[in-house]
Amino acid sequence: MLGLSLPRTVYPGQRVRVVLRGSHAEGTMAAADAMLMMRWFEADGTELLWPIAL
Repeated sequence: MLGLSLPRTVYPGQRVRVVLRGSHAEGTMAAADAMLMMRWFEADGTELLWPIAL
């Protein structure tokens, strides 16, 4: 389970905290291929994806 509480808008310079919870959280965080995908949209509707290795 990924527990997220994200704002609708994140401005340049702001931070977003992500907490991974659940019975398999530690194993997931230790996995070599664990990734978080940040997804957002530009004002013109262009979708951007930012993969973050855990």
